[in-house]
Amino acid sequence: MPLSKGHRSILSNAVFVYASLLINQVSRAIYVVVLARVLGPELYGLLAYGQAWYVALVPLSLFGLGTILVREVGRDRRNGRRVADNAAAIRVVTILFAAVVSGATGVLLNESQVISTLMLIFAVALVGRAAALWAEEMFQAYEVNRFTFRLARVFRTSEVLLGIIVALWTKDIIWVATVHALVWLAQGARGLILVFRHLQLLKPRWNWPEIRILLVACIPIGFGGFFQALMLQSGIILYRRSGAADELVGNFAIAVQALVILGSLFAALSRAALPAVSRSVARGDSRHRQYVSVMLRSAFVFGTLASVWALAIGAEITVLLLGAKYQIAGTWLWLMLLVLTPFVIKQAVSTTLVAHGDYVRSMLLSLVGIVSMVVAVLMLMPLYGFPGVIGGMLVGFSINVVVALGVIVRMRLVEHPGDIPRLVTIMTLTLLTFLLMTGYQPVLAAMVATVVLFSGVLLFGVIRETEKDAIRALLSRS
Repeated sequence: MPLSKGHRSILSNAVFVYASLLINQVSRAIYVVVLARVLGPELYGLLAYGQAWYVALVPLSLFGLGTILVREVGRDRRNGRRVADNAAAIRVVTILFAAVVSGATGVLLNESQVISTLMLIFAVALVGRAAALWAEEMFQAYEVNRFTFRLARVFRTSEVLLGIIVALWTKDIIWVATVHALVWLAQGARGLILVFRHLQLLKPRWNWPEIRILLVACIPIGFGGFFQALMLQSGIILYRRSGAADELVGNFAIAVQALVILGSLFAALSRAALPAVSRSVARGDSRHRQYVSVMLRSAFVFGTLASVWALAIGAEITVLLLGAKYQIAGTWLWLMLLVLTPFVIKQAVSTTLVAHGDYVRSMLLSLVGIVSMVVAVLMLMPLYGFPGVIGGMLVGFSINVVVALGVIVRMRLVEHPGDIPRLVTIMTLTLLTFLLMTGYQPVLAAMVATVVLFSGVLLFGVIRETEKDAIRALLSRS
């Protein structure tokens, strides 16, 4: 049966979203590996520390406006154009504010001349990155993600090539940061030009009654995104501020990068799904509950699989790619990848709550997460050092997800809540299987644990019969 025009549009946009994601993540992985190896863990730790501050502030520059824009355009494009103009007025202010805060933080910290200079350069990068993300949100809202793909193809690959050349030539993190800032500025400018040409000429509207309504909605989303970003970046900040050596901070940053790269696969899916989930909520059907159910199962399976294989070969692969100085990052990579499961679940919960217009509850869940994580890190870091920081992140994210799941189960936003204890059981059995086989060859132990994982998913009834039929039909056609 031929696809309808609507289904072809959805499929086309999904292809462009994931093509862009593939370019972003592959280029990012290559960039991280080369930079970390060329600069060494000490310099890479300094660079990552400076980036952590500004990346945490990016959500404040976006201020949740994109989420509202995507939701409103997904419902009514005519009204969405008006919302976009109102959002433009707010965003000009928030981007400049976040950039000033980023630069001022570097000066006020007064840690060293290098850190202060890095923070000022990253303040410029923040302006470009915020503009680029603003354009991407417009493309997503109007479902023309081919433009996102075009920008990613040109500018992400350009940053990798230029950044590697500069790193090899100078081995100076100031020049590497400068390239990063200039490329983001160029991408942001080009993205907004495409918006003006093909979507709408954004005209900031200072209509206070309308802006006030928008602010009431976007303030909790903006701070919720800020708290969520802090959960990923504050580990690096807290660890270095505790007096840890830059070499250890560089190792920790590599482990965080692995989490971010893998987590971005699902974060992008959550962003891409928001328009469809919002329409499902508006129609009153069950597809938004199905989305949560699928993301829950994917999070447990993918997170467990990543952690098991990191236990088996994580240290060897890390040393092979980055060198012996990153041994500690590879040794504890498995623990960091356990954070992947709660991270993905939290993304799905946030998307669902935003689609329901429940912005305040989404923000409060993120606040619970960052407070839990900071407390856990401050308690475990003095006792266990490097693994204590990762353990604190795991505790914080886990508490966050337990509370989040309790909220959405109570709101009846999960199609099959009974899957949750089954998935926890399967995850536990898989990890225990690997640990019980530690006397054998690690790869063999990981293979057996993988079989246990997928067998558990099938035997515990986590996959529905209709889904099994669809898989069988697909295999038979193949």
